[in-house]
Amino acid sequence: MPKSIYVQFLLEQPNSNPHFLNRLIKLLNHFISIEPIKKPKGFEDHHIVPKAKSWKPEWDKVPENHLKVPAKAHYVIHHLMWKAFPNNHAMIHAFQQMCRLKQKITAKVYEILRLEYSETISKWNSERIKNKTHNFLGGEIQRQRVTNGTHHLLG
Repeated sequence: MPKSIYVQFLLEQPNSNPHFLNRLIKLLNHFISIEPIKKPKGFEDHHIVPKAKSWKPEWDKVPENHLKVPAKAHYVIHHLMWKAFPNNHAMIHAFQQMCRLKQKITAKVYEILRLEYSETISKWNSERIKNKTHNFLGGEIQRQRVTNGTHHLLG
C-alpha cells in the first residue's frame, strides 16, 4: 500500500483539531515526497499511524507505515500529533517522551504538556476504575475505597 493510505487514515480520525491536523498532513506529505531510499545520518524512523494500542498496532511492522524524516522534523511531527489529537493518551505520552530527549523546549510548552498528560492519565485511570480494569483493583482495600468513593483516583 502507498504511504498516502496511512496519511488518509489520520485524516479520518475523530476528535482531532483540524488546524493542527492539516499542518501535520502537509508536513507528512512533504516528507513522503522527498523521502530518501536509505536512512541517512540524522534521520529517524517515524510511524505515520502510531503503533500504540489505541491506534493500529498491527501496522507497526508494515514498511509503508514508516517514514524516514530528519530528527528535527520528527520532533515537530510529534508536536503536531499531540496538538492534532489533544485528548489521545498515546500522542501526549509520545511527545512527552520525546521532550525528555531534547535539550531545548520552552517552559510554556512543557507546562502545557505536563498538565494535559496529567489530566489525561487521571481520566484514563478513572475510566479503568469504572470498568474494573485498573491493575490496582486486585485487593479488598482498593475495592472498598472505590466502592465508598474515597479512592484517590476518583477525586
